Amino acid sequence: CARPLQLIFGRIQPFNRFKLRLRDFIQTILKFHIFRLAHHLFMSIGELLGPPYLWNWKPEQSGAHLLQIQGWDVYGQYGVSEEVRLIVIPHTGPSSARIAWVSFHTDETTASNAARAAGMTEAPDALYTRLLTKDGHEVYRIATTSTPDKALLESYDLVIVSRSVASGDYASDAQGMTWHGLETPVMILGGYVTRSNRLGFTQGTTMIDAASPIYLKAKDPSHPVFEGIPLDAEHVMAQLYAEPVTWNGILQRGISVNQNPLSGGGKIIATHATHSDNAYGGIVIAEWEPGATISHAAEPILAEKRMLFLTGSREASGFTSETAGLFDLTEEGGHMFLNAVRYLTQTQETTFDSFVAIEKSDQGLWIYYTGTLQSAPSLQGPWSDVVGSQNPHPLGSPMDRMQFFRSVP
Repeated sequence: CARPLQLIFGRIQPFNRFKLRLRDFIQTILKFHIFRLAHHLFMSIGELLGPPYLWNWKPEQSGAHLLQIQGWDVYGQYGVSEEVRLIVIPHTGPSSARIAWVSFHTDETTASNAARAAGMTEAPDALYTRLLTKDGHEVYRIATTSTPDKALLESYDLVIVSRSVASGDYASDAQGMTWHGLETPVMILGGYVTRSNRLGFTQGTTMIDAASPIYLKAKDPSHPVFEGIPLDAEHVMAQLYAEPVTWNGILQRGISVNQNPLSGGGKIIATHATHSDNAYGGIVIAEWEPGATISHAAEPILAEKRMLFLTGSREASGFTSETAGLFDLTEEGGHMFLNAVRYLTQTQETTFDSFVAIEKSDQGLWIYYTGTLQSAPSLQGPWSDVVGSQNPHPLGSPMDRMQFFRSVP
């Protein structure tokens, strides 16, 4: 702890999850404290009591945040890092998130061996990751496995478990403890993974494949997943959510819909509303809050928010399950899918008319801003564009005269 800790931060966007991982190379650290300067005092905003030393923070305000780390070792000694400034920059338009996509297929342009043997050339769930990428997110495909890497998954803002996975990878007590203990939001697209004999989000194992086009009924019409989605007087979608799909001329079995109650105090967001379909009334979208205890043999407690968002076809009869997960959402369903991702990652569309932050360093003053930087000799003006400005814009030190700065769209 005698050696100062050096940290380097990039710019991040407000409301995005910020992660800091600290490493104890000599295995003597007992705990870490994270402090932020507020009202001229360093206030504790985090504590890490054991490895892995992973800290999650969601800054809610733009501007400069001054951070400092304090470490205590097993001998009762402590050390303090240098002060580090983290500049949080707002932007206009949808924010991006780093998303782990868990699937049989680690490359969207190439199907797994079993799917290729069945005749597929690209991942059946490729259109989902392409949609996320088009929306500005960074998507990383990770192979589904019976031994998930918790530290790796927690390095992402969101983990999405594709419909194209083996549900047996989510069945044991150890697997349940790992998945429920992830300190990252998780979105699950396949109902088989959530059954009581798998991750335990439902109180049974009854599944019915939807054979008809699906409308959804909103149990919570105010939920963010329904933003921009027209609903009728009964809170049923005016347009379809999903439709049956074919591959190579073969009709796939539809979305597999859970028919049992939720465990752990899960909240139903939407149900299957196509009366003529055998899966009518089943739960299609639901969520669980952190701290919920799930009905699983290991009785795990959720470390972060979880969401069930059923989409992706079931493989046609006689085909390998690695051909499951074909994109089946309509335009409205795709919009809801992106709404759910923004909701879970808190990457809402943010707009700022103007933003200015000033950072002081050994090299002088630096201004971070959006739009066009302007300066004036007084608050009353006259204001004029700063010629040759860059972002960040150096002011030098000391300044030869008083100046005021603002940004305009």
